[in-house]
Amino acid sequence: MSIYSLFNRPYRDYVRSDEILRILNIIILSAAIGTFLFTAQGGVAFAGYASALGAREFAFGLISALPVIAGLLQIYASQIVIKTGKYKTMFMIGGIVQRISWIFVAFIPYFFPVDDSRLFALIVLVTLAAMSGSCVGITHMTLMGSVIPIDIRGRYITTRQKVCTAAGLIFGLCIAFMLDYIPGYLGYTVVFGIGGIAGLIDILMYYNVKFSAIQNKSEGFSLLASIKACFTTPRVRNYLLFWTFWSFAINISGPFFNKYAIDVLNLSYLSIIVFGQIVAQTMAILVISRWGVFLDRYGSVPMMLISTTSATIISFVWMFAAPGVVWPLIVFN
Repeated sequence: MSIYSLFNRPYRDYVRSDEILRILNIIILSAAIGTFLFTAQGGVAFAGYASALGAREFAFGLISALPVIAGLLQIYASQIVIKTGKYKTMFMIGGIVQRISWIFVAFIPYFFPVDDSRLFALIVLVTLAAMSGSCVGITHMTLMGSVIPIDIRGRYITTRQKVCTAAGLIFGLCIAFMLDYIPGYLGYTVVFGIGGIAGLIDILMYYNVKFSAIQNKSEGFSLLASIKACFTTPRVRNYLLFWTFWSFAINISGPFFNKYAIDVLNLSYLSIIVFGQIVAQTMAILVISRWGVFLDRYGSVPMMLISTTSATIISFVWMFAAPGVVWPLIVFN
């Protein structure tokens, strides 16, 4: 039995091509490995590392905003990829640069002895990672959509998410133990060094995967015409408005949850991981398969209405979080 076959039970009976089945399983396995990096960079480890390097509230907010600002690069990257048709090339190059940037992040304290220069180096490297990650973002969904059969998309996505969630749960505990028991900068170096390498393995697993069926280029592509179409097409315009307001809310508050738990609630890394990430991922594993069936049966819009409304309401429990009061974290997650 191949390691890939451990993941494919929910959807393997619906895929006739052995090559497509192999690609689908590679996507799941690579994502599970890469979860280590995204658990580190998007969680309490990065919040603690940025604080250790001297980032206060304003600087931390700026660093957290960099991926969003760098997302503007997607406009130009999309123009290039549509004109050239080199989806996989941009995906691979962007992914490799992004992952290597995080390996360099791990060694900042050893190459920059002064606090101000360390913070500047962190900003530069996070910006580079975010810019290259934007190239990954605009190509990844197109590449995935070219190989995932539409009639099993819900089952497949939830299977992938379940595997990645389980991996994130394990990796989150490992990261918490590393940070709590490896003192000083060395703990962060170990976490982000391993994360960068894991992320690099994730991307390199796509090297022999062929997505030639979707590499169609458009010589007559016009960026201005595409932007105009976004605002003149009612369905696209409505989606843009929704996503703008939603992203604004998430990116205003999201980065400060972990920093608040560290600086104000005075929780250990392990406590934050357990009360936050472990609770959230355990619940996700329990319910995500049902969401996949719901998605295949009813479509995306009803699921988005239910999930975004629930997420909006439950965010108010953070108002009750205080030193010694951790139940809001558990309820929220």
